[in-house]
Amino acid sequence: MGYLLILFTIVLFSTLEVTGKLIGADISPFAITLYRFLIGGIFMLPFAIRQQKEKKVKLVTKEIFKLSVPGFINVSISMLFLQLAIYYGEANISAILISSNSVFVAFFSFFMLKEKLSVYKISGLVIGIIGIIIIIMNHQVSNSEVLNASIGIIFACIASVSFGFYTVISKKYIRDYGNVVTNSISFLGGSLLLAVLSLIMGFDISMDFTGKNILFILYLGIFVSGLAYLSYFAGLKKVATVVGSSFFFLKPAIASILAYLIFHETLTSWQIMGIVIVIIGVNLEVIRDVMNKRKRKKCFTRDNTN
Repeated sequence: MGYLLILFTIVLFSTLEVTGKLIGADISPFAITLYRFLIGGIFMLPFAIRQQKEKKVKLVTKEIFKLSVPGFINVSISMLFLQLAIYYGEANISAILISSNSVFVAFFSFFMLKEKLSVYKISGLVIGIIGIIIIIMNHQVSNSEVLNASIGIIFACIASVSFGFYTVISKKYIRDYGNVVTNSISFLGGSLLLAVLSLIMGFDISMDFTGKNILFILYLGIFVSGLAYLSYFAGLKKVATVVGSSFFFLKPAIASILAYLIFHETLTSWQIMGIVIVIIGVNLEVIRDVMNKRKRKKCFTRDNTN
């Protein structure tokens, strides 16, 4: 059941870039990001209240403000730039680059959380970065409706780096307040901050309330930002975190298939190789652990046989 919940989550996450591309110019990236996380935060609020009671944590103004800081990084920087990347570039490349954020999580964890970097982790970082470079350097526009592929790639890279930063700084808050509480408050706080910033700087956050626009925004808010998150952590309760998080590497494949079927976007053989290299790089230490377990199991079996 745990694997099915996580797989369900990844399928929903994989539709983000394609849905954003389908919306097109009907709603600005600023409005999509704002309403998506506002709806997602409201959807998660009842679950957050229940978790707050279970953990017996008090949320006063100071705590709410603290939880809004990672929300600002996630909503107003990372996910906004991802939406801009989708708007200007191709859906499949945006999905690939945002999925490589694990490379930057390891980097920021070393400097901010003082987590030790083993030889395997360092090697994995280098391999992952090489894979990202291969993907970017071999990008060829396959969709004639793309506005500016180069800007799309730059924005996707900013989204990936900032999401890695957000993931690291959120660890403490998640430990203290719980996953659902942290994300519900940070979604709502980040949305509010993005609304204020947009109004001050004159960004368009208006929206034509057509049936199509409402349907897409509700889908992104309730399913991609709300339900997917809840199902992911429900799945992680039943399977190992390392195994569960590794499912995220299915996202580029699923998103690329959807982008091909809907927008006829394609990947070069070099880009596919780059995806494989990133997956190997991020999972290098996991691969080592699996190999060591198999080696120990063989030694144990051989010793018992003798």
